[in-house]
Amino acid sequence: MAIDMKEKIAKAALELLKNDSKRKLTVKDIVEECNITRQTFYYHFNDVPQLFEWMLLKQFDTLFLTSFTTDPQEELKLFLLAIENGLPYFRKGMNSNYKDELQLIVKRAIYKIFDQAIERRHFYSDYPRKDMEIIRRYHCNAFMGFISEWDEKDTADLDHIANMLYMIIAGNVHP
Repeated sequence: MAIDMKEKIAKAALELLKNDSKRKLTVKDIVEECNITRQTFYYHFNDVPQLFEWMLLKQFDTLFLTSFTTDPQEELKLFLLAIENGLPYFRKGMNSNYKDELQLIVKRAIYKIFDQAIERRHFYSDYPRKDMEIIRRYHCNAFMGFISEWDEKDTADLDHIANMLYMIIAGNVHP
C-alpha cells in the first residue's frame, strides 16, 4: 500500500511539472493534485526534494533491472534514452526553487550508476581508491554537463553518442 501511495504522489508531481508553469512546486500543490492530506505526503516523504530523489532512483533502478545486457553500449544507450525522456522534468526542475537539491540528487544517481558500471565492467581496476574518486567525479560532472546541453540532434545521433561515451568511460578513445 505504501508503494502505491508513493507512486500516486510521484505521478501527481510529474503532472504538475508537465502542465504547470509555476517555478515553485509545493507540497500543497501536490496534495491537492492527488487528493490527499499533507500528513499523508509527509508520511511518505520528508519534502519535495526527497520525492524527486525517490522518483529518479526508482526510474534508474527499474532501468538497470530490466536492461542489463552483455552489451555495455546498449546499456548506456538505454540510460541515455531514460535521461532524454526525463529531460523536460529535469529542465523544469532546474529552473525551480529546487535546483540545488535536484542537481545533487542527479549527481548522486549518476555516481551510483557509474559505480555499478565500473564494478560490472571492471573499468579502472588498477587504479587506487584515491584516483578512482577523481575519475568518478570527473565523469559525473562531464555527464551532467553533457545532458544539460542535450538537444534533438543528440537524440537523432544516440547510437554514436552512446558508443563515444562508452569509449571515453572505458578509456579507449583513439583517432
